[in-house]
Amino acid sequence: MISELVVIVVISFLLILVLAEYANMRRKLMVFRAQEGKIKHHALEQANKIVEDSRNKAIEILREAKVSSQDTQTKLEEEINNITNQQLNGYKKALDQITIAVESQVMDKVGERFAKVEEEIEQYKQKRMQEIDEQIFKVLQDTAQKVTGKLISPKDHLELVLQALQKAKREHVF
Repeated sequence: MISELVVIVVISFLLILVLAEYANMRRKLMVFRAQEGKIKHHALEQANKIVEDSRNKAIEILREAKVSSQDTQTKLEEEINNITNQQLNGYKKALDQITIAVESQVMDKVGERFAKVEEEIEQYKQKRMQEIDEQIFKVLQDTAQKVTGKLISPKDHLELVLQALQKAKREHVF
């Protein structure tokens, strides 16, 4: 009964550790995503500034050249706007690809860490179960020695228990 409680407490503690690690990794992911948004925003601002500077420079060149035809100026501005939109779309695609790659790396790291934590828990659980088994055998040895007045090895004790179970089965006790 006590060993079961100890196992439950240990497993509960390990579950708390796993949940804490999960929460920590989730918090890191949220921080990363917040940083990602800032990077995107900064990149878009820079792209917009470059586009705006390019547009202003083009307009300035048009003024210096004293383009007399309003139709020609309109066509040039439309072409500049088309080129600008193409460049912006290229920046957006590149940022999306970078974002996807970084998210994939983060998820891989989280998965690796989670697998490692699960493995550590399993190793700890096996170790604790072995320790509990050893304690149980010690208690059984001590009890058997007190009851019978002699020391019984775990092997002999197991054999006696198996014989008793077989006898009970033959007598239809259970």
